[in-house]
Amino acid sequence: MKKYIKLLFSLVTVLALLTIVSCSEEDVISGEGTGNVFISVINPTAEYPNEAVTIQGAGFNEVQFLFVGNKQATFQLDGDVITFVIPESTPDGLTAITLAMANNYRVAAEFEVLLRPTPVFSTISPSAANPGENVIITGNSLNNLLEVTVGGMEATVVSSSATELVFTVPDGPQNNARAVIEVTTSGGKTSSKSTFYVGTNLLLNGTLDEGDGDEFTNWGKWNGADGMTASAQPYTGRALKAVAAGGDAWRSQFGSDAVETIVGVEYTAYMWVKAEENGGNIRFSTNAAAGALYSGNYDITTEWQQIEWVFTANDPLTKLVLDLGVSSGMVYHVDNITLISGLTGPPPLPNLLLNGGLEDGDGDEFTNWSKMNGAEGMTASDQSYKGSRALRAESIGDAQWKSQFAADKVVTEIGKDYVVSVWIKTEANTGQVQFDVRGGDPQYLDMHDVTTEWQQIESTFTAVAAETEVVLALGNQAGIVFLLDNFSLKEVQ
Repeated sequence: MKKYIKLLFSLVTVLALLTIVSCSEEDVISGEGTGNVFISVINPTAEYPNEAVTIQGAGFNEVQFLFVGNKQATFQLDGDVITFVIPESTPDGLTAITLAMANNYRVAAEFEVLLRPTPVFSTISPSAANPGENVIITGNSLNNLLEVTVGGMEATVVSSSATELVFTVPDGPQNNARAVIEVTTSGGKTSSKSTFYVGTNLLLNGTLDEGDGDEFTNWGKWNGADGMTASAQPYTGRALKAVAAGGDAWRSQFGSDAVETIVGVEYTAYMWVKAEENGGNIRFSTNAAAGALYSGNYDITTEWQQIEWVFTANDPLTKLVLDLGVSSGMVYHVDNITLISGLTGPPPLPNLLLNGGLEDGDGDEFTNWSKMNGAEGMTASDQSYKGSRALRAESIGDAQWKSQFAADKVVTEIGKDYVVSVWIKTEANTGQVQFDVRGGDPQYLDMHDVTTEWQQIESTFTAVAAETEVVLALGNQAGIVFLLDNFSLKEVQ
């Protein structure tokens, strides 16, 4: 009788404490024990699997096992505090945390195991990227990652938090092909619904992130410039805000720099856009010597949406134009403008040159590159073809070798063909440059004329050594200033 009264008193005491911390009325004590074990605080009172929980109370030196529902959890004891991790496969919902002692003595308290939410995508930027380039997803529940894939190929994760995921596009997906991005976490899998291509966005600064104030590098305000400013409501990063002039679509025009296109090949243009009120109407067009091409009209809502246009190029140089002016006073926000070639095929081969874009380095030095001759005339420049850094090289004159810029040696296969290239222009007069490759007997490749417009020059050679050094010689004419960017060395496909 005395034992019954003692257990009953202990039960009443523990239930009173559990009621104070909002535990369930079904908390139980059973079996024979000292009655000294009780739970006073559970923190938090609801949590996801694989997360830590702490219990405060008394008598924990008697605890032998801990269960969440029917799953045993390993625990650590520190005085009157128990810490444990909810087992990974614990079902969600209300369950019991049970402390097990000797003689079948149990103390239990109600606890909620949460269902971990599936990932939610808010933005994906950029809207096209090549293997080796990074993509940023913002949203919710992007941590607790299990896998990220692009077009079914596993990607490398750079960083991950609950609200931002950065990954590197993997090798393998088809070039210039639409690809689905899938993010799998312990909460489930989410697939991208928006348009994303594995490939090169032909438009320079398509994300509109580069530029100062209300200006956008590589883009022109052709008409209605007064109504075009930087947006305070970007999709990501930086965007364009455009107030339509009204009357005709062409009265507000935002146009890209010219890009190389192939006559007869299809291209896909797409972008993110929203209006500040429903009912606006815009279109795409092209500007080319062979004549303009026009898309149909797109009705724009107040929600971010992607609009897309497929056209067949009619000229070797094409400018993409946004015709925004037809609906007087309508306000648009435009971001992530992308142009993709329809020439699909196997994934592009990697660039063998390290730091080919010249982005890495300090001051006037470039990581993985050396100034073999004419170093005093070689400096860093922000007049880049792509990115933020380029090489500015002033020719010494008298001989090509008197100004030389050389890449670190790279592994090559004897007998295999390679193509080396660079984007280049001069500041004023026409100049000449030449690649030579070293490894075995030096090979002096084609001489190229260079003008004041950006152009890509390239030369092909057959490797004669297991390691090859690429050198650009540009010293033939004194005083010629070259701007160089985006060096590349690839196997010939």
